Amino acid sequence: MAEPAEPTSSHLLDVPFELHEVFYSRTDKRGIILAGNSVFQTISGFDWPQLLGAPHKLVRNMDTPRAAFRLMWDYNDKGQTNAAYVRNRTQGGRGYWVMALLMPLEDGYLSVRIKPTSPLFDSIKQIYAEISAAEQGDDFSIETSQARMVAAICKMGYANYDAFMMDAFSQEFRQRALALSPKLKGYFGDVERIVGALRQIETCQAALLGAVEALRDLPTNMRIVASRLEPSGGPLSAMSDIYNSTSTVLFREITEFALGQYSI
Repeated sequence: MAEPAEPTSSHLLDVPFELHEVFYSRTDKRGIILAGNSVFQTISGFDWPQLLGAPHKLVRNMDTPRAAFRLMWDYNDKGQTNAAYVRNRTQGGRGYWVMALLMPLEDGYLSVRIKPTSPLFDSIKQIYAEISAAEQGDDFSIETSQARMVAAICKMGYANYDAFMMDAFSQEFRQRALALSPKLKGYFGDVERIVGALRQIETCQAALLGAVEALRDLPTNMRIVASRLEPSGGPLSAMSDIYNSTSTVLFREITEFALGQYSI
C-alpha cells in the first residue's frame, strides 16, 4: 500500500453530502481502519484497498486542530465515549465537516459521524480556525494548544469540556432529527421541559443539602452556649444531646433522599 499523503488544508469547496447520510468506521487500538460503510468510502474518495489497513489520519484535515485530536485520544485511552467536530479530507484534497461520536470497543474504536448543522457549529469553526493558526507558530506545544481550546470553549459558557461535548452532540442530533422529521418538534419540546424541571430539582437538591449541612453544627453550638451558662445551662445541654441523637438519623435520610439513594 502506498504511503498516505500528509494531511492538508484546502480552500476547495467542501464535498456535499445529505443530512440523512451517516458515516461509520471502525479502527483497532492504534487507529488503523478495519471497516467502514459505503458513505465513508464514497465521500472520502478513497478505494477500499486504500482505506483498509491505513491509519485513520489518511482522512485527516489540518483545519481540525491537533488539540481536538489529542482530547479525543485522551478520552479514548480512558475508555470513555466522546464527541467532537471534525473536518476530514478526501483523496482529492477537498474537505467535509462531521460531528463524530467515538465509542471505545474491546478491540478498538467505533466512530459514527453525522452532518453538523446547529448554530453552535459556526462558533466552533471559528475557534478551530484560531487554534489551528496558533498551532503553526514556533512556540506551539500540544499542551498549550489543548489548554487554549478548552479555555475558548469554556468561555462560551460551558463548565468544562464534558459539558460542551454533551451539549454539542445533543444540539446536532436534535437539529438533524427535526430537519428529517419536523413532527418530532413536540417530542423535543417535552424533553426540554423535562430537562428544565430536572435542573430545577437539582438546584433545590443542592439548597436542601446545604441547609442540612448547616444544621449539623447546631448541637455543637448549643453545647458551647450551655457550657458558658453553667450551671444554669444544664437543660440546654440536655436538649443538645437529645437533638444530636435524633437528628443524626434524620440528616442521613434527608441526604440519602436528596442524592437519590433513599429506599422505602
